[in-house]
Amino acid sequence: MAGGYWKRVATKVLLTHARIQIVEDEVVLPDGYKTAYLRFEKLQDWVTLLAIKGDMVAFIKDYSYPLDKWLWQLPEGLVDRGETIEQTASRELREECGLEAASLRLIGMNYGDHRRSTRKNFIFVAEDLRDIQKSPGDPEEQGMERHWFTLDEVKHMIVNGEIVQKHALSALATYWAQPDGS
Repeated sequence: MAGGYWKRVATKVLLTHARIQIVEDEVVLPDGYKTAYLRFEKLQDWVTLLAIKGDMVAFIKDYSYPLDKWLWQLPEGLVDRGETIEQTASRELREECGLEAASLRLIGMNYGDHRRSTRKNFIFVAEDLRDIQKSPGDPEEQGMERHWFTLDEVKHMIVNGEIVQKHALSALATYWAQPDGS
């Protein structure tokens, strides 16, 4: 970053927490203008999964504390240290859906907030699913419920504003953009 299009002159740590570090860089833009720029560090990458069974996809009804709303989202979770993205995908299926996949296929990647971090979201399709006992997940996942919707129902839910979580929307767009239409 120091030798890039923008030139970093200094960095100051503003906040350190177990899940995030917020830093402020003093940068010089190409025209010579100096400005302060906030970035997030120490953010873990995550995975988002489309658990597909026939023409059905598993969604999670999950409570969002900041919004004080229940949202439809796809199973997803942070990549723990020492864990591969495939291991994370399998773990999240168990914890959030009570599912095990015989097949996990990586179909894409995107940046979660490219203006503030280098964090990546890896998108998987999970197929050949079987029901298993749910594994305990994060305490914040209390009340989470799995529901199955057809892909046509999902399209209508998007149009009707029922699916608004950006990771789900991004993963679905990536899925529908695949060469085979899936």
